[in-house]
Amino acid sequence: MGIEIFLIIGVLTLILLVIVSLAFVLIKRLEQRLDGMKKRLSEQETSVLSLRGAVSALYDDAQQVTRRQNRIEQQLRQIGDQQEQLLLRDPDTGPYRQAMHLAKKGASVEDLVTTCGLNRGEAELLLSLYRTKTTPPNDAAEE
Repeated sequence: MGIEIFLIIGVLTLILLVIVSLAFVLIKRLEQRLDGMKKRLSEQETSVLSLRGAVSALYDDAQQVTRRQNRIEQQLRQIGDQQEQLLLRDPDTGPYRQAMHLAKKGASVEDLVTTCGLNRGEAELLLSLYRTKTTPPNDAAEE
């Protein structure tokens, strides 16, 4: 029975050595996989930081474009307002031209005020300047 115990102990020791060897091999493989994963994680973190920088730059650019667009829109509104004011001052264009034309056709003060957006004094002045002597005033009752 002495040899059988030694034989059993020897077989168990051999099995234990195989198990320990397999565990060692598995641990090494797991460490290698873990190292690979750490490396990929580090690369991904670097990529994320790079992307954050790019997105931040794009956001800043978009804000600059928005500010520039707002300035341009404001300038366009100002130019439009200035053009409108110039047209109102120019007797060859805008409501004054239309008012002169209507005055020559015999329009009344009220016609000029309503149609051309003039005030009463402007309409009366234009009528006195441009109404033909042969054209009777339509608003004789108003005057």
